[in-house]
Parts: sequence; C-alpha cells; structure tokens
Amino acid sequence: MSDTSLHPTTLIARNKWSDDRKTIWGDSFNWSWVRPWSQLQGILIHHSVTKHDATADDIALLHKARGWAGIGYHFVITKDGVVHYVGDISTARAHVANKNEKFLGICLVGDFTKHLPSDDQILSAHDLVKFFLTETPSLPTLNNWNQLGGHKDQQATACPGTSWTGATDSMRERIVNRIPYSPVPTPEPTPEPPVVEPSQCEKELAYQKTEVDRLLKLVASTKNEYEGKMADQKRDCQSRMDTFKANLIKYIEEYL
Repeated sequence: MSDTSLHPTTLIARNKWSDDRKTIWGDSFNWSWVRPWSQLQGILIHHSVTKHDATADDIALLHKARGWAGIGYHFVITKDGVVHYVGDISTARAHVANKNEKFLGICLVGDFTKHLPSDDQILSAHDLVKFFLTETPSLPTLNNWNQLGGHKDQQATACPGTSWTGATDSMRERIVNRIPYSPVPTPEPTPEPPVVEPSQCEKELAYQKTEVDRLLKLVASTKNEYEGKMADQKRDCQSRMDTFKANLIKYIEEYL
C-alpha cells in the first residue's frame, strides 16, 4: 500500500482541499499499480462529461460501473473549487490509455463542450498544478508549466473541452496564469457622509447663542469700564480729602 500525504498550502488556506482517499469508493492506494516517481513526465487536465454539480463520489461510481477497481483520476475538482484527492499520486490510475504512469490526472467536473469551468475550478487547478511544479521537491521531474497538458494532447479525444487551447484566453492559459472567467469585482468606494444642512430651529439656536455671547462680552466690558471709573473717582476723592486735611492743619498751625 502506498500512502503519499500532500499539503498544498494555498488550497488548504482557501479551504479548497479534501483528502478523500480513504472515503471514496474503490482502491485509492494500490490500483492500478504503484509506479516509480521517475516515470512522471507531466500533468493532464480532464473533464468529467457530467453535470457541472456532480460530486467526486458520482465520478467514482461511473468508474465502478466500468468494472474498474478504483477511480481513474488522482484528483477531482468540483464546481465549488474543492480539490478532492481521490487516488494516491504514487499509483498510475486509469485516465490516459497506455500512458497512465507518465501523468498525474486532474478531472474538473463538468462538460466543457457545453459550458466553461467555474472560476473556482480555474483557480484551484492553478493552485494544485503550481504546488506540484514548485512545492514538491520529492517530484523533481515536474518543474515547468510546459508539462501541463490536456487529455486531447495525448490522445484523439475532445477532453477537456473545446476551449482547452487556441485562443489567448483559453482554458489552459487561464489555469497557467490563474485568470478566472469573471472579472474580479472592483470594491465599491466608501461613500462620503452626506452633508446635513442645519434645520431652521438649529439655525435660530446658533444665532441666539451668538447674541448671548455678544451680550456677555458687552456686559463684561461695561463692568470693567464702570469699575475703572469708580476706582478713578475714589482715588480723586481721597486726593481731595488729603489736600483738605493738609490745608486745615496748616491753617490751624498759622493762626493758633
């Protein structure tokens, strides 16, 4: 039995990874045979030719109906972008006749002669292939995006659909460059808070406050002026009293 654990960090972080080898129908660890890593030459993309919302279990049961002992792919990517690890990568499986030992098989659920993959499938296919090309030193023979092909690149078949190659926005180019079909939505700008005009009542209150402040300042100014005059008068009166007193004393001294 071969048990090759994988930890694709990007898919795990996106919550798009599910190791189903022990729960999917069939033999995920031995069938069809265990091949040496040195035989790996590339990665092939397939489509399931089923409804877009089919599950990995649905694909496994289709292969069971063919009399196989396990699911033919190593990975199944469902419409929601979840990558289901269904066949240990050390096994050859059954996804490209007479060349199974040379390729990892990735099946995207759907019929891409009738519709396109979902955006999540494109993103997850890219993340999975990139994981093998750049994050798995134990597989040194997989190291270049040129090693990514479609089933039709190896056999006379329509798989994985009519849009696999050809146009600049082909399915393959989108997987390689991680470009979904739907444009990434542009975040809506944060609206400026509305300018609220003060009500008539608020305007009147503001005016009354201004008037009160003006009157208070006027009262303070008048008070200061009054107190200043009173102080002046007090000093003048005291000066007169002092003068009168001095004159009186002088008069008394002269005539007495």
